[in-house]
Amino acid sequence: MQNGLSDSDIDRLKAIHLATFIDAVILFIELTTDKTDGERRNNFMMRHYGLHTGQAETLQAIGDSMQLSRERIRQLVKKRLQ
Repeated sequence: MQNGLSDSDIDRLKAIHLATFIDAVILFIELTTDKTDGERRNNFMMRHYGLHTGQAETLQAIGDSMQLSRERIRQLVKKRLQ
C-alpha cells in the first residue's frame, strides 16, 4: 500500500491515465493530418504502434492486409512522422 492506495488502485489509475494519454495522441494525429492521403498513413502508423488495440502490428502484417509491400508501409509511416 502506498499513500493509502492499494496496488490494484494504483494499477487502475495507471490504466486510466494511459488510456487518456493514448486518446490524446490519436486525436492530435487526426487533427494534424491533411485529408487527402494522411488518413491512410495515420491508419498504418496507429496499427504499427498499436495505438487503437494495444497490439503493435508488424510492417509485413499491415502490408499483407493492404496488399502493399513491407517497404511501402515503412515509407508511409516514416513520411507521417516527418
